[in-house]
Amino acid sequence: MREHPELLSGESFSGASPSIASHATTAENTHNASQDILALLEDNGVKGVVVEWYEGVVEKLSGLPLLRITSKIDPTHYVCCFLTTVLGMPIASVEREATNTHGSVALFFHGNKDNDGNPSTKVFAVTNCHVLHEDTTITYEFKGAGAPRQHVRLVGFHRFQHALDEIKDRIGGCGLNADLLATEIVQLEATPESDDQELVAEDEAEVEAKRNKLAKLKKDIGVLEAFYNEVKSQWGDNTCRTVGHIHLASKTSVDVQGRKYTKDICTFEVDAARFRDHSMGNVVDLGAKFSPWQLTNMSYPQSGGRTVFEFPINGLLRINGWVPRELLAHPDCFDSNGEPCLIVIKDGNTTREKHTGRERLSRLVYFSLPQSTLALPLPIV
Repeated sequence: MREHPELLSGESFSGASPSIASHATTAENTHNASQDILALLEDNGVKGVVVEWYEGVVEKLSGLPLLRITSKIDPTHYVCCFLTTVLGMPIASVEREATNTHGSVALFFHGNKDNDGNPSTKVFAVTNCHVLHEDTTITYEFKGAGAPRQHVRLVGFHRFQHALDEIKDRIGGCGLNADLLATEIVQLEATPESDDQELVAEDEAEVEAKRNKLAKLKKDIGVLEAFYNEVKSQWGDNTCRTVGHIHLASKTSVDVQGRKYTKDICTFEVDAARFRDHSMGNVVDLGAKFSPWQLTNMSYPQSGGRTVFEFPINGLLRINGWVPRELLAHPDCFDSNGEPCLIVIKDGNTTREKHTGRERLSRLVYFSLPQSTLALPLPIV
């Protein structure tokens, strides 16, 4: 119930207004509670009061800011990515979360102008319609202030549990390596000293190196355990991971513009307060599966092709633009067989590794990220 200082000052008082969450009670319960409220007021000399009940949807305005991208020497670097703002961040809608349907963010963009014609401060993310909207045969558009929102969450329930398991696996791996190092140090120290001074020096250097590595592993385990507890406690509630709401989910269509393109696209407005502190724009984390040399080498299947790719600092690749239709039709790279091609970098399961000019009339090249593929031109890297 709202507080009314008029009761204490002796001034007039005309109503009591309890506020409750949607579906939090029943008509019978509110009637019974109203009688208790009226009786309490009358016992204190307040008469002629009307009790009004207000039911509304409880909506959390914002949550914790998303995490920053840590350096590669940080033990959390390879397990915190799902809570950062890099492209490929895993998402799920409240509507589709129960079916374990999830996808990822393909890119971010700023709104152009607001309804008054002023520069917009809103930021939107792009993904697939089928990822966030169950009925892909109709178009959904957010109607504005006061309209119910279809919320988008950072990682669904199952993906979140998988992320926790990854952190625990990382802790377990560090623990195993620490045990092995400790055993190796004991064995080295128990080895009879050799008359060969060069060998003695090597053993001493090895023991020192292993001790330093063991100390680092023990420290990493502590950091990872603290991170696990932090993630579980601060991000475990699904509602704590709401990062925006659907703005426009266009119905899926095929053979767009008579070119056999498929349109499967959805935009959602991001919660700026959660992104602002650590947002880096349209950046992809290239991960650790391939070394810088391997990725660079894979980008040039033939030595005669163009060589413009440079492995980015810290493995963070910024998306700078789109491949135009002309380049799709006439690629300027060549594969190992001398055929024109464009290289597609993909973190997922289904996208082809290259695009050749011969396919230009039948399909659009897809730019893909984990669990989702957007029918959009391939970004220039």
